[in-house]
Amino acid sequence: GSLYARFETWTNIVTEELPQNPIGSGLGFATLAASRTGLHESRAIDNHFMSLALSAGIPAVVLLVWILFRGFSLCLRRLREISPEADDFALWRVAAALLSSYILNNFFGMSFVIYSVAPIGWFLLGWISAQVTAAARAEPEK
Repeated sequence: GSLYARFETWTNIVTEELPQNPIGSGLGFATLAASRTGLHESRAIDNHFMSLALSAGIPAVVLLVWILFRGFSLCLRRLREISPEADDFALWRVAAALLSSYILNNFFGMSFVIYSVAPIGWFLLGWISAQVTAAARAEPEK
């Protein structure tokens, strides 16, 4: 089925393609259009992290994972810090749910490259960072 085909493709990427070129083959290498040209034998990839690894290399994936992990950990930390009765508690719960679903969707999809969806994730990460920074600056005043 579809999941088996994905695992087969991901295994091929991790065991054969990435070891040959850990710094990537260039932007656009892992796109659907590139797979249709026949310039390389790779199948179309529907995992943003694997696609990024093939095109921009392992350092780019590490950076993206760090950004996502940092944003999610800041969101969860803020959610634990505030009282469930706080006005913005529900907002932080929604932010955590959106960010976790966004990360999962990029593992089984390509949301970061869809022009109508990608800005939402980046704005959410920026909002989380700004709110946590503002809260940290306001704490010494209390």
